[in-house]
Amino acid sequence: LAAEYELLQELTASGWRIAAVDLRGTGETAPGMEGYFWDFLLGRTLAMQRAADVRSLLAWLNHDPGKRGKVWIWARGTCSLWVLAAAVGESSVAGLILERFPACLASVVTCRLPEYNHEILLPGVLTRFDLPELYQALCPRPVLVVNPLDGEKKPAGRDLKREAFGLAVRTY
Repeated sequence: LAAEYELLQELTASGWRIAAVDLRGTGETAPGMEGYFWDFLLGRTLAMQRAADVRSLLAWLNHDPGKRGKVWIWARGTCSLWVLAAAVGESSVAGLILERFPACLASVVTCRLPEYNHEILLPGVLTRFDLPELYQALCPRPVLVVNPLDGEKKPAGRDLKREAFGLAVRTY
């Protein structure tokens, strides 16, 4: 988002407040030790720590009563997953724009050559839900999904999109 300077200028000129954030272990906060699985040794997956970071950001954005309002979140890549997970229980989230992330987690575990590493390992999650149920839980808040991917980080095909987004489309 920060690379979209002209868009940022337009949005701020229109009154939008913008916070560009690196969730723990991403971007400038990446410690260079991602392959050591420290999160699993601690018993707390990095995925849920990042979702907690998003919730902390939302709390901070809404701490000032004079500036409280509905928040739109724009996320790219796997950060979209943490944003999606955090947004479900947050009433301050007005809508989401999510780009280039797995259309569903099932596609990550069922593909021949998965391209996602341990950062999206969520032990047991598919026994309870997949991403389509999270989209449905956000209803009626708008969710724009741009260029969803399959488990090999390739553009999701028509069948995968129907499977992943069909439930939410019917709900909306």
